Amino acid sequence: MKNLQHAIIAVCVLAFYNNIYCQDTTTYKPWDKGMLLTFEDFKIIKNEVIKKGNCAITSAKFHYKINTDDINVVSLFNKKKSWIFTKCKDEYTLNHEQRHFDILEIYRRKLIKRIGAKK
Repeated sequence: MKNLQHAIIAVCVLAFYNNIYCQDTTTYKPWDKGMLLTFEDFKIIKNEVIKKGNCAITSAKFHYKINTDDINVVSLFNKKKSWIFTKCKDEYTLNHEQRHFDILEIYRRKLIKRIGAKK
């Protein structure tokens, strides 16, 4: 019961901070089994490495929409805040960043299972 209360509180706090309803497909890409990330999804292309070891950054988040009878939760990739270095534009890096997005989706599914929300 205490875990459920914590989950509900977390959703309410995150919903409060997540006040933008994300229908903007130029900025956000929802997670979809059949729609993998592409290089075109990374709207920021960097030419110089700032920190050794970083080739790309995936900016992703949960989006919540609370209705009177349910909570809708989706995983979103932010195209305008995600970036990749030109020298790292290869399949390995793209696959690596896809796995970060997939991990977010795994936790979205765990969250909706815990709180009984809809997809």
